Amino acid sequence: MENRYKNCVIVTSSFQRVKDGPWIPEAHLMCNNTASTGKSFYVRPDYHQGFETQTEADIFAIQFAKQWIDQASI
Repeated sequence: MENRYKNCVIVTSSFQRVKDGPWIPEAHLMCNNTASTGKSFYVRPDYHQGFETQTEADIFAIQFAKQWIDQASI
């Protein structure tokens, strides 16, 4: 799932640690602006028990990434 927010492209990369396990939310950010020209980041919550579906994890990952971008002033 890909999303744009401010000067960043957010690509979800949620994953399962074990087959049939919970989905862990994660996002890959590619940002372009004067403060972070061409920088790339992977972001995920420090601790999260996970979600039943990849879609739920991806939606959460996008929300988390947007908050991270706002806090990092990217």
